[in-house]
Amino acid sequence: MISKKFVPDYLFHSVLDIDADGLLSRGIKLVAVDADNTLVYDNTIDFIDGAKEWVKKIRGSGLEIAVVSNASHGRAKRISEHLNIKTYGMCFKPSPKGIIKAAADFGVKTSEVAMIGDQITTDIAAANKAGAVSIKTDKIENEIRFYYYYALRRKREAKLMNEILKMKGYGFDD
Repeated sequence: MISKKFVPDYLFHSVLDIDADGLLSRGIKLVAVDADNTLVYDNTIDFIDGAKEWVKKIRGSGLEIAVVSNASHGRAKRISEHLNIKTYGMCFKPSPKGIIKAAADFGVKTSEVAMIGDQITTDIAAANKAGAVSIKTDKIENEIRFYYYYALRRKREAKLMNEILKMKGYGFDD
């Protein structure tokens, strides 16, 4: 049996598949998005195709958006500067502190935050601990730094995903 802390509220193949209307209709006011393997390629500041446009659409809908990442403060800041949005680096997810800090800074409840990321044991666990809406995306690519560490984590996460997929499908399925 899978622990509730690892079960995302929603699954999407890509951050680009998540629409503002779906978030707004669920009471979301702040979108907290992970960087690596969600908005940018692993350990880079190179955005996936369409990421900048997606951020503009989210902001244009009236939603607030911020990067909440385990990346270094410097790299997280460089990512967010390209998007002109606030950033929270070195969040040490699965600690919920980065999400809680972002919610406080934007003046919203953690239940009004959607945390979007590709890792169950960091992004989703942090969101669930914070009481935020958790949205898991598929990873963009295999990690290039600390490959063996991430290979073991991804193997464990694949088992978790098999269990999650027995419970829910992709998209806003509620």
